[in-house]
Amino acid sequence: MKQVWILLSYIYIMGLQERNKKLFHRVLQDDIERLMPIVYTQTVGLACSQYGHMFERPKGLFISTSHRCHIRSIVNNWPENDVKAVVVTDGERILGLGHLGVYGIGIPVEKLCLYTACAGIHPDKCLPVCIDIETDDTVTLLFKIKPNTLIQFEDFGNHNAFHFLRKYREKYCIFNYDIQGIPFVYVP
Repeated sequence: MKQVWILLSYIYIMGLQERNKKLFHRVLQDDIERLMPIVYTQTVGLACSQYGHMFERPKGLFISTSHRCHIRSIVNNWPENDVKAVVVTDGERILGLGHLGVYGIGIPVEKLCLYTACAGIHPDKCLPVCIDIETDDTVTLLFKIKPNTLIQFEDFGNHNAFHFLRKYREKYCIFNYDIQGIPFVYVP
């Protein structure tokens, strides 16, 4: 019964995000301690497993193998040009639940909600991405198209996570939460 209540709370608060993004972020920021367990950890894993049943509108950018030749135009069609933070997942290792595919988009969406509530990054400057592609072309193009953007890898399978981190950490502003933990900046 508690799981049902938590999931209904999640649906309600994330539905507010769809109806009134400004109000959603204000409410989240004003009551972050009480709402974080609903918006993210512990609830987001359960929510991801049911994601396709809860929401009708996509909340991020989806790039699949069939989009391989159109990645640049897909990213360029995102409505905001001045993206400051990207959270990307391949949906392969969602909170110990296994491969959830596009349902894993809940992780980048909710992680970026926390970037807004806790770090003050404007929600329009955030880009949640879910990739389902057998090559790292997508990641490379994200860096080229959105230079000087923080890119966080989230819930990637270990092989890909370590590969991307080794390959790109010297070239771009990236981190992998699962491997490196949470980076932060203290401003007095």
